[in-house]
Amino acid sequence: MKDVLFEMASSVGSKLADIMSSCYGIIYFLIMWLSALVIGYYSEVVIITFFCIFTDTIWGIAKSIKIGKYATSALLKNTIIKMGAYFSILLLLISAEHLMHIESQIFTVTFTVIVLTTELISILGNIAIVKPSLISVKVLRILIVGEVARKLKISEKEAMRLLGLNEKCKRIK
Repeated sequence: MKDVLFEMASSVGSKLADIMSSCYGIIYFLIMWLSALVIGYYSEVVIITFFCIFTDTIWGIAKSIKIGKYATSALLKNTIIKMGAYFSILLLLISAEHLMHIESQIFTVTFTVIVLTTELISILGNIAIVKPSLISVKVLRILIVGEVARKLKISEKEAMRLLGLNEKCKRIK
C-alpha cells in the first residue's frame, strides 16, 4: 500500500508539473481554483472530483484495451486506495478548517482543485490514446504531452509527434 500511495503522490506531482509548464495550464488551474473559491460550491467540487476518479478509471480501462494491456485487480485496488487517500485528506482538511473557524474553506478548495486538475489531465491523457481526434484532445493537447508519454512509456518528443504538435510548441522549463 505504501508503494501505491508513493506512486499516487508522484503522479499528482508530475501532472501538476505538466499543468504548470504552460501558460494555458497555469491559467486553467487558476480559473478553476478562483471559481471554486469565490463561488463557494466546494461540496459540488468534491462530488465532481470523485466522479472524475470514476471516469478516469473507465477511460483507463479503455486505454488498456486499446494498447493491448488488460486491466487487472491491481487497477481496482489502486483506485480504491487512491479514493480512500483523497477522502481521508479531505476529511482532515474539512475538520481542520472547521476547528480553526476558517469559513473560506481555502485548504479544502485548493486540495480538491489540485485533485480535480490531475484527474482531468489523466482523463484527457487516456482519451488522447483511445480517441485522439476528439476536439477536447486537440484543444488541450499541450497540457497532456507528459501524461501521454508516461502512459505509453515513450519520450515527450514522441508524444508531441503523436498528438500532432510540432517543435514550435514551447513548454516552460
